[in-house]
Amino acid sequence: MKYQPHLPEQDNEQNINVSHDQPLKTLFTLLSGVLAIIGVGYGLLGVCVDFAVDHLPDEVETLIARQFSLSDPLSNVVQDEFSAYLQTMLRELQQCAGVGYPLQLTLADVDQINAFAIPGGQIVVFTGLIDQLESENGLAFVLAHEISHFQNRDHLRSMGRGVVIMGLSALITGADSVITKLILPTITLGEMRFSQSRELAADRRALAILNCRYGHVGGGTEFFSGLLSHADNAAGSVWGHYFDSHPKAMARVERIQQQGDEAGFRVGAVTRLMAR
Repeated sequence: MKYQPHLPEQDNEQNINVSHDQPLKTLFTLLSGVLAIIGVGYGLLGVCVDFAVDHLPDEVETLIARQFSLSDPLSNVVQDEFSAYLQTMLRELQQCAGVGYPLQLTLADVDQINAFAIPGGQIVVFTGLIDQLESENGLAFVLAHEISHFQNRDHLRSMGRGVVIMGLSALITGADSVITKLILPTITLGEMRFSQSRELAADRRALAILNCRYGHVGGGTEFFSGLLSHADNAAGSVWGHYFDSHPKAMARVERIQQQGDEAGFRVGAVTRLMAR
């Protein structure tokens, strides 16, 4: 009998050699699974970071803090009577906060409206922010807010999450891969929301510090009320605030007022800010 080769007696829809899955659907399923695994892993590791930070001894925190300083020293630092006045204010607020290591304030001659804290106990205030304030109480709240970040150990939490992000990146086919570039924005977005929750927690502690120093919380919303007239709250995307690390000024004013009411703090007369 002569052998006659022939195709299997099925059409293409039944042929086992023909895949019926859509490539894009398969890619989407795989990518969704990877994102879910990374998200869960990031969340669990973030909880571990918070647990470790909360139970870190003060002496270890101080040791870690000493390893940090401004990477590029400011060339426009102001050292005058007003900067000494701010340092005294910071010291008085620190006593109310109970931060265990020294804090140092640096006043920089910069027009930007900004103030920020750096691991190691350094708080930098720009003269542009000072020019927006009229009361000592309003400035004291800003300083108390930055002190609260040290009190809450937010810098250690952020550093810990940074280590987690870098570790996850290393596990995802290298830092320059296409998958890594798709996943990292998702992780970064989650970190922004975490930052917003920490900002609101710092506001709550700052109110308590302000009340301790002055006996009331008058001036607590002065800085953010001033921002309402700036581009920060100009008309724009409804979802734009979601991508900011700090909540919008209007939301901050309303939340600070609500927090003060819940804590039973009264609003009193403010003290005029010393002229520069």
